[in-house]
Amino acid sequence: MGQQETVDVDEVFRVETHGIDPIPDAERHGSAKDLFWLWFGSNLTFTYVINGALAVAFGLSFWQATAVVVIGGLSFFAISAAGLGGIRTGTATLVISRAAFGVRGNLPAGVLNWVVSIGYTIVNTVVGTLALEVFFAEIGRQAGTAGRAVALLVTLALTFAVAMWGHATVQFAERWMAYVLAAGFGVLLLFVIPGTDTAAPAGAAPGLSGWSLAFVVMLAGPFSYLPMPADYTRYLPRTTSLKSLTWMGALGGFLSSVALGVAGVAAATQTDMTDAVAGAESLLPGWFQPLFLALVLGGSVTNSIITLYSSSLNLQVLGIPWSRARAIVISAAVTAAGSLAALFLTDFTTSLLSFSPC
Repeated sequence: MGQQETVDVDEVFRVETHGIDPIPDAERHGSAKDLFWLWFGSNLTFTYVINGALAVAFGLSFWQATAVVVIGGLSFFAISAAGLGGIRTGTATLVISRAAFGVRGNLPAGVLNWVVSIGYTIVNTVVGTLALEVFFAEIGRQAGTAGRAVALLVTLALTFAVAMWGHATVQFAERWMAYVLAAGFGVLLLFVIPGTDTAAPAGAAPGLSGWSLAFVVMLAGPFSYLPMPADYTRYLPRTTSLKSLTWMGALGGFLSSVALGVAGVAAATQTDMTDAVAGAESLLPGWFQPLFLALVLGGSVTNSIITLYSSSLNLQVLGIPWSRARAIVISAAVTAAGSLAALFLTDFTTSLLSFSPC
């Protein structure tokens, strides 16, 4: 009976029973290959398309911007290697950092990381909601305020359900959503890459400011994961090597971020990407545009899942005396409130991204 309980704590579609408590060796499972799908799936997000387009907007040529995208992708080697602490201790990144800062000294970093995580989740939720809203309109379903409300509910439900179930379900969802998103974004690349103008922009050199801004934008995504790598390695057996851990996770994040970043760079040499979604959509055939919007939604959800999951562990680090599954309700509620405000009470959506159909 005891052995059965041990096996059941981290199963797909069962609520994970562990939080920031160390995972016993008897409950460790999986392999470094699981990290490939986690980082590959969670980074198949339209954000990297926007980042690539911004590099061109800062004055970089196609090849210069592509070089920045590749260098940004290489940073996943550092992010992935940081997961070694989870293997050795069996606990989350922000628990491990207590060794350096102490329990109280670790609190400011914990608060800041939770706020940043929720901010990213809100932005992803808004982007996914707007994409789904336009998708509804293009297929002749609900539109207007009702359509936006339904789109928000669906986006939140997809994100919260997976993150609430926990570690095993997060890995399962990221893997299977990666299959679908990779196929869809692969088709996107086939439409966007052939028309690339590798000579653009034909102007003066970008200068230090252009290069600096491009690097900051490109590195911001990968380095935002620094407070969470151990969250997803703490279940791996202690025998997992640093080499396999680093290569599997880094390869996943590198492939997805670079492929979509280059797509953004290529698109920016062909069309106005001030409104990135509308710009990318204008390069696609009409039949693929609804599918493209579904890809934007899916990428937003896969990225939000891991940030929302880690935020629940973050709250436990901050002293919330609840289980991980209960603590995540706080993060989900704040995400919902922030998304509601952004979508219905402010002009945030206009400044962030316009999702008017082409």
